Amino acid sequence: MFSVFNLSILPVSDLEAQVDNVFWFVAPEVTSSHGDSPVSFRITAFDQDAEVTISMPAGGFSETITIPANTQYNYEGLSDLDLIENRPADQVLNKGILITSDVDITVYYDVAHSNNPDKFTLKGRNGLGTEFLVPSQTAFDNHRYSPPARERIDIVATEDGTEVQVVLTDDVIGHSAGDTVIINLNRGQTYSLWATQAGEQAHRHLGGTEITSNNPIAVTISDDSIERPSDPGHWDLIGDQLIPTDLLGTEYIAMHTLFDQGITTDQKVYVMAVEDDTYLAVNGAYRATLDRGEMEELNIGNNALYITSDKPVYVYQVTGIPPIDNDIASRGTELGSAILPHVKCTGSTSVSFTRVLGDRFYVQLMTQENHRDNFTIRGPDDSENDNPSKYLQNIVWHQVPGTGTNGSDAWYSAVIQMGWDGGAGIATGDPYTIENTGLFHMSILDENSVSMSFGYFSDYSTLRINGISMACEGETITLETQDPMRSYFWFYEDDPYNPLSTERSIDVTESGQYWVRAEVMAGECYLTDTIDVQFRTPQFSLGNDTVVCPGETVTYTVAATNPGDTYYWEPGE
Repeated sequence: MFSVFNLSILPVSDLEAQVDNVFWFVAPEVTSSHGDSPVSFRITAFDQDAEVTISMPAGGFSETITIPANTQYNYEGLSDLDLIENRPADQVLNKGILITSDVDITVYYDVAHSNNPDKFTLKGRNGLGTEFLVPSQTAFDNHRYSPPARERIDIVATEDGTEVQVVLTDDVIGHSAGDTVIINLNRGQTYSLWATQAGEQAHRHLGGTEITSNNPIAVTISDDSIERPSDPGHWDLIGDQLIPTDLLGTEYIAMHTLFDQGITTDQKVYVMAVEDDTYLAVNGAYRATLDRGEMEELNIGNNALYITSDKPVYVYQVTGIPPIDNDIASRGTELGSAILPHVKCTGSTSVSFTRVLGDRFYVQLMTQENHRDNFTIRGPDDSENDNPSKYLQNIVWHQVPGTGTNGSDAWYSAVIQMGWDGGAGIATGDPYTIENTGLFHMSILDENSVSMSFGYFSDYSTLRINGISMACEGETITLETQDPMRSYFWFYEDDPYNPLSTERSIDVTESGQYWVRAEVMAGECYLTDTIDVQFRTPQFSLGNDTVVCPGETVTYTVAATNPGDTYYWEPGE
């Protein structure tokens, strides 16, 4: 008799959607001998109440909280360092942290020990990717401690079946320079690479290490208790969450965090290429040509550095302040660091922050010329005793060297002191929000008598198209921008000069290349993203009909199909 089957083949898209209210993070190990607690997540809700879930998908923890609109919540529910710090090294662990919200929020991880603090700004979807290079600093050794203070790379997987490959530039615990380390992780699982004891020397750090994966991952970098080798006396934790290489740019501005404040301090910037033969210029003048993984160290001597390149680069800033108990301003610096965003069509219109430590507190602002007078600030108490608006009066702006040429708007930076020795200034522990009608960048330097932390806050303003890229003939694919924008113009390759639609989403039924050009919510600049869509009719054959007797078995093999197709076998009538 005949055995007949109906076989359906469904094409599979290779486009993964990401949402902007999802934050993956892995907390680095910080030496307890210098100070590693308390820790918390500072979560800010904007104009809507936020229902936020903090979980460890591989660790069995979950808690949901509600954060009122226009407030910042200091979440301390994951303060058990044995539970969340990514230790020991060279092992698969279950310490990935996932924070989700029903509306947009911002999050940063705060290590708030008075001796060894720093802020790690969570990048949300911008922190997820499949290729990263690790920038580093080469000026400061790690102070000798037990447990050790080292440079660390921490990785968390967002999906099951994730394979991560790490190509090392120097030794780590369990592996040697030049090794390719292969790590298999499931959703929420983590892995940590720690520099060896030799890696406590600045020239043995892990800059240039390559990380690739088959599924999106998030990466945290940290460098614990670093000090100037030639002039020790103070040491401090630095670090940040990385962004993947596909979000890098070619135009950056690094602000001097204490310009005009009468303080001599370290102001270093490390630029790292991700492609060979990368041309690097500083303030409009040629500086160097870098190959993939190579870094150039810069010093900020004026109010800012204007950094441009012909290919995407990482820009990593390390800054600091001498403690107020230090009689010699040039001896010993407490430090912090941040991955800088490129400035082309990026920035925020609203940033919330909290002063945690009790002495000097500085806010660094950067915006273009026509937005300098549009800043406002609000805090928990706008009375005469705590009127934060006074800090935005009479701001001293300085033009960033090399900007404002060829008809483009000039960039300006300013440093504002909002806190003084002994606690004077804006209140500690309370949230404040700085806003502008245009885009701006902002960082904060928060200091006490023995240490400081540094955080950089900026929206990357990325544009991504959500939607599958492949379907069967006769079906419809809906394409939509991941984030809302001020305006939209959709185009199709067969008619590239006439927009198909000016709505956020579009339905398409024809194969080819589609792209959207959209204006960011703050206006003034446009972003573009492109997607290739394919509609096809699956072509396959099971061969000739086959006659079999009851009890016999026949095997069918599908011929002439495409990798990644999904098969559904059904008995025919």
